[in-house]
Parts: sequence; structure tokens; C-alpha cells
Amino acid sequence: GQQLRGLLKLFAHPKYRLVVLLSLIGGALEAGFASIWFLYLKEKFGMTLQTMAPILSLTTLSNLVAQIWLIKPLQRRFGLKGVISMAFLSGIVTCTGYLLAPTPGALLLVAVLSGLGGLADPGITAVITNLASADEGELG
Repeated sequence: GQQLRGLLKLFAHPKYRLVVLLSLIGGALEAGFASIWFLYLKEKFGMTLQTMAPILSLTTLSNLVAQIWLIKPLQRRFGLKGVISMAFLSGIVTCTGYLLAPTPGALLLVAVLSGLGGLADPGITAVITNLASADEGELG
């Protein structure tokens, strides 16, 4: 209800249209990537859940660090649109890194960067929620 109205208001504004579109595409790609990630690594490197555990743990830790300690300083420095753009770029680099990693050890390096990719979600959700709950549909 409210989030869909906020999303439509945001998409109607030319300044944010590209960000919303990229967010929708990114979300679909992320869901698709997540659904095949284990199978891909199992096929490419012969990994099991046990050998993937360090990568998953590092990815979770990276997301935690980004969400707790990095999002505010990055938003102050680059603004919300900059953080969202940075997150999209990080997501592209992370997915490409996972696909091109020559060894399972290289996946650990990619996992460190993965937390930055998750910074777009809370920012976009906050903007959409604020738009949906505002009486005025104007964006500055």
C-alpha cells in the first residue's frame, strides 16, 4: 500500500526515476544471483556448505559493518543518491568478482566488498517510506 504509493511518487519524479529503475533491476538481479550462487560455486570450485561458510560469514560481517558504521558517514559525505549509486556500483563489482574469481580464496576478498552493495536497500526504503507518509507528494 504505502510503499507502492511512495515508489510511484518517487518514480514519477524525473530526478529519482533512474535510481528507482536501477533499484528494481538490481533487486531482481540480486534475487536471481542469490538463487544460483551456491550451485555456481559448487560447480566451479566443488564447494560444499562447509567450505562456503567462511565466505557467507565474511559477507554477513561486511553487511553488518556497512549498515552500522559506514552508512551515516558515507551519506553525509556523498548524499543519499551518492550512497545508492555507490551501492549499485559495488553490487556490480561484487557480482563480477564472484563470477571471475580464479580461486575460492579470491572469493573472500570479494566478500569484504559485498557489504557496500547492501547500502542501497535501507536508503531507498527510507525515501519511499517518507514519500508515502508525507501529505505533500513533492520532492526537492
